[in-house]
Amino acid sequence: MFDVLPDDFAAVSRMAKNNDLLLDDLNEQNFPAMLKWLYRDSPANVTFEFMAKQGDDVIAHYGALPLAFKFAGAEGLIGGVASNLVIDKANRTGSLFFSLQSYFFREYPKKGFAFMYGLITRDGVLEPHLRMGWKKQGEVPVYARPVNLANVARAALTQPWLVKAASLPLKLAAPLWNAGILWGTRGRFIKIEQVDRFDDSIEPVLAKVTQRFPTIALRSPAILNWRFKGLPTREYQVYVARRSGEAVGYFVTRRLRMKGLDALALVDFAFDPDDVGAGRAVLRACTQEAAKQQVDLVATILNPGSPFLPFLKRAGFLKTPETFKMVTHVPKTSAVKIDPSVFAQWHLTWFDHDYV
Repeated sequence: MFDVLPDDFAAVSRMAKNNDLLLDDLNEQNFPAMLKWLYRDSPANVTFEFMAKQGDDVIAHYGALPLAFKFAGAEGLIGGVASNLVIDKANRTGSLFFSLQSYFFREYPKKGFAFMYGLITRDGVLEPHLRMGWKKQGEVPVYARPVNLANVARAALTQPWLVKAASLPLKLAAPLWNAGILWGTRGRFIKIEQVDRFDDSIEPVLAKVTQRFPTIALRSPAILNWRFKGLPTREYQVYVARRSGEAVGYFVTRRLRMKGLDALALVDFAFDPDDVGAGRAVLRACTQEAAKQQVDLVATILNPGSPFLPFLKRAGFLKTPETFKMVTHVPKTSAVKIDPSVFAQWHLTWFDHDYV
């Protein structure tokens, strides 16, 4: 195994291209910038990225997205999101996967990480990880709010006659649904502005959210700007909610395809869960932006025990059949302990993901 250095980015990009992993906005030209952003530019200031080679060819890649953490009430730990595990198609039948995982487990504590975690969607990926020592802690559902009701029904329903019968009523209902009839008037006087970057005015919101959750990947203006403005090709859109000029919340979106539908991903959001007006204003603005962009739906993930979930439900978000399986790994000698009770109070959004 070899550490990935900047001079290796082009070779890693070629391997990703040859294995059909350059999707959506990624291509062989901007993939190196993504690698630098994910593994070297983080304010956490630790790096763990390695590769396997066969002669001069890169045949596998693995890394960890580094995030500063408040964990079980204590700050100062670095957690890693297992990221970009790629094995060349010609080398997937051997033991390379197990060698990569063994090296990953052995080396990440030496790099300054206290634990690793990941969000997995496919059973074919989950089972080999569990056999190697990853532990499943729980499931993180995808919640979605339909915008184009007819298109979402067309994707969800299997009977053509039912799709045809529902099409016209859903088209007629969509304007009323997207007008926000579920909201009431709370938060109507909160202003939402799109911003280029986060500034220090968001810090009181971040402090309240950090205080509320025992376990959370920490946010700060610097961390948020790295995560959402450090790679321009991702085209994240950032919005801040203000009451009388004071920041009371934010949300971040990104447009992409999900299950064949045009979606607006609600990648991250925050407000004081006790501030009902702020919560409703943030989610109202997000759903209005989705309607403005004429996407099929707006979607997000959230721990089912989150105090933010009632706000999503009131906004019309529905629990979908799609879930992310939360897995963790902790060194045997570590004082860190992760179990379902820790997971239940862990704040998780697509902030904790390397792709969305």
